[in-house]
Amino acid sequence: MNIKVTPGQKVFIPIVLLICALSDAFAEGNATGFLTLTEAEQHALESDPVIAQFQAQTAALSERAVAEGQLPDPELSLGIAEVPLNNFDLGDHEDTEVRLGLSQTFPAGRTLKYRSERMSSMANAEKARVMNQRLLVLREVRNTYVELYYQQEARRILELNRDLFGEMVDITERQYAEGRDNQHDVIRAQLELSLIEDRIEETRGEIAIARAELAKWVTITHAARPLPPEFPALAEPPALDEISARLPEHPLLAIEDAVIDGAQKSVAIANEQYKPQWMLDFMLSDNTASDFDLQTGPDFAGVILRMSLPIFTDKRQDRQLAASEQEAVAARYGRADRLRELIRLAEGEYANLERLERRLELYRSRAVIEAEQTQEAVFNAYQSDLADFETLVRTRVLALETELEMLRVRADSAKSRINLLYLRGEPL
Repeated sequence: MNIKVTPGQKVFIPIVLLICALSDAFAEGNATGFLTLTEAEQHALESDPVIAQFQAQTAALSERAVAEGQLPDPELSLGIAEVPLNNFDLGDHEDTEVRLGLSQTFPAGRTLKYRSERMSSMANAEKARVMNQRLLVLREVRNTYVELYYQQEARRILELNRDLFGEMVDITERQYAEGRDNQHDVIRAQLELSLIEDRIEETRGEIAIARAELAKWVTITHAARPLPPEFPALAEPPALDEISARLPEHPLLAIEDAVIDGAQKSVAIANEQYKPQWMLDFMLSDNTASDFDLQTGPDFAGVILRMSLPIFTDKRQDRQLAASEQEAVAARYGRADRLRELIRLAEGEYANLERLERRLELYRSRAVIEAEQTQEAVFNAYQSDLADFETLVRTRVLALETELEMLRVRADSAKSRINLLYLRGEPL
């Protein structure tokens, strides 16, 4: 099996060869086992590890959001006070006490509420990343599938033309034997046939590369299956105005919105730090002079309420608030830039699609038909000695190139549609 790889392409040759072998074996053994685009999409969505990664991160952050909203754990303290240094007999001194305390801290203001909401915003960002990753997977699978279809169809066209150029070699050899053609016509026909063979081998390498890329999304087993003979059906993207109107709802913008929301919650947390933090201490104590018997009940009880005093705020609270506000501003600018970039991509892709559609219509309505008609007319003229062999070769090569170019334009047009469907943010 010969594979030609163009310069600049890096291919892991053993894997490529394995994919080619599996492809050929499967095509021969099960010609009806086509891998449809819908099936490829389903396999890719079900097996993508990045989607699973973002889903796990979403679940983790949702759990953290609950934890962030809870009070700190209470603290238990146990100690001895008023122990005389000259006598360590705890029962000899009436002022010696055994103390048991329980403390609870209450963060300032609504800090816990905003911390929980900030973590929820982070979870929402991960949830939007899941949606965006699903759209990215569909885009990449579809583009790879279309490219593989193009390479396979190009190979089929080249193989058909190999037969035509083989007939030309037979004709020139026969006419040369009859004294009607020159030897250089025979050599030129053989050269064109060799060039067709070379291009067929080149497409074999491109097919292997495309299958290797598809295997990244659907596994090697599915990537080795043949594709249906029909061009993959794709949904028509909506008008540019509709795409632009829906861009603010795109998962990429949802990520930015979640980041902005989280930044705003950080501002709220910083504002809460101007309020005092409360600490409540509850204590029980027993005088050791009464035989250290806590079973009869403690001798004393006490409650202490403590609070922080955020008086000097210029170096801490003020700076934290200013930093949080600037982070929120930066997040809003980030969203604006993301939206601007998506609008630019949508406008550029839509203009590209319109250009490709005009070219495709020109090829379908005129160029391919005229090239075929010209080829047939020159061939008939050549058989009647009214056209030379050079003209015949040029017209056949031109017809081949025209058909291949129309196929390339059709594939590129499909890829533009795929990119617009991604920007539309189709529901999944």
